[in-house]
Amino acid sequence: MGSMNPPQTQIRPTATVSPTALADRLGQDALAKARDDHRKQHGQYFTPPAVARFLATLAEAKTETVRLLDPGAGSGVLACAVAEHLAESGTCHRLELDAYEQDADLVPVLRASLDHLGAWLTERGVAFEYRLIPDDFITATAGHLDGAGRYSLVVANPPYYKTGKSHPIAGIPVLAGSPNIYAAFMLAASRLLAEGGRLVFITPRSYASGAYFRTFRRRFFSEVRPDRFHLFGSRRDAFERDELLQEWLVVSGTRVDGWQDGAGADSRVLVSHSGGTGDLEGCDARRVPLDLVLDLRHPELFLRLPTNDSEEAVLRTVDAWEGSLHALGLEVSTGRVVPFRATAYLHGQRPAGRYAPLLWLQHVQAMRVSWPIGLRKPEYIDDVPEDQVLLVPDDNYVLLRRFSSKEQDRRLTAAPLLRGTLGTPSVGIENHMNYIWGRSGDLSPDLARGLALLLNSRLLDRYFRCLNGNTEVSATEVRSLPLPGRDTIEELGRRFGEAEDLTECDRWLEGLPGDGGPGWPTD
Repeated sequence: MGSMNPPQTQIRPTATVSPTALADRLGQDALAKARDDHRKQHGQYFTPPAVARFLATLAEAKTETVRLLDPGAGSGVLACAVAEHLAESGTCHRLELDAYEQDADLVPVLRASLDHLGAWLTERGVAFEYRLIPDDFITATAGHLDGAGRYSLVVANPPYYKTGKSHPIAGIPVLAGSPNIYAAFMLAASRLLAEGGRLVFITPRSYASGAYFRTFRRRFFSEVRPDRFHLFGSRRDAFERDELLQEWLVVSGTRVDGWQDGAGADSRVLVSHSGGTGDLEGCDARRVPLDLVLDLRHPELFLRLPTNDSEEAVLRTVDAWEGSLHALGLEVSTGRVVPFRATAYLHGQRPAGRYAPLLWLQHVQAMRVSWPIGLRKPEYIDDVPEDQVLLVPDDNYVLLRRFSSKEQDRRLTAAPLLRGTLGTPSVGIENHMNYIWGRSGDLSPDLARGLALLLNSRLLDRYFRCLNGNTEVSATEVRSLPLPGRDTIEELGRRFGEAEDLTECDRWLEGLPGDGGPGWPTD
């Protein structure tokens, strides 16, 4: 796609026209002419005006001169929204903007937006100066991430796509280990902030948990003290016109090096929630203890987002449990069979020689393993010496689906698989499942049933939803789950292990002791 002139628009760029509205119209006209693969390459999803204006309300100005960074400016919607907010607040008298945009096709569009913004600000008595930098933000700033930042404010809706080992960020020490480009943008931006500077980002929620983003969470939250999180509950509404199916999270915070050392027990953070953009105005923001949202003592540093009293009570109840898989002598692993790598061993029909069942996530329902079920996928795998690395011995396990849908009634789906159930000496477990097993042969049938019931429970479903916005249930998250003691879990297995209706099991779990107390709220 070649360079183009600024697209025509029905909005005439006079000083009375909202810069945000003009930038949005220019951007939409430009995107309408862009190929889908071009947009995907650059991770282009422009900020809708309603979202941009909401982010702008979090962009506080502490000085009369504001040095603003927009590391992925697009057509300028977000930068314009922030500038409008600062001008209308009356606290900013001079705005200096650095706007990065690497897509050459958007540079003239962005320039037109920022020229109009300058006229609009001048009419309102705000001096404005901007630098439009037609370069990749990460590579352009790689040599300046020593922590001595100059910006007082960073506001961004960065691109997002997965990064691999060959991506340029792999060679930048402070950014290495960022599994998605948006995480690299967040880290680089935080390093370019001056001490006391403000940061506002809207990104996917995926960094909140899981092993992939562990290093990112540790680095980012070592320098940025968060003060607000806003969660868009609908995966469509925030970026509905781009048809993005993603759970979006806004974070705002302040650059304070070493802030964790002074974070006391009374430290709090605002957590708010909206379905999409329609209910953004007036959305409820609740003040939540920081250590409930971000447990600084836990090595995983998971980010949990309780949006009501009931979810807070769930977190406190589960956090009070002192057990874990490792304390029970158990481990969780991911299924060993990656089908495309094992095609020579897989069969759609029962083979003539020795075989083992191959279990896919479709075979696992809550508290029940059904095999075979006539899948169009192979349900048998050879049980031969050279294939043993792919199989597990017939034993007691808890099978847990690795992938779920946010729209499912319960995000966790688990079932006990007890020794002898399938009648073969070995079992194949496909890679889209996790399985819990005894490291020293101490996963008893009652413990397996009790663990499966616990994972299927409404209690852990709500705990997990506070923790995870992905469709993936990672082994790291399961390994880190607090659990009751062995006696409690085995009692659960004895009482309800054969029950098809989990309602009574849920009620029993609600009465377990914890900081939330028996009878924590369920509405």
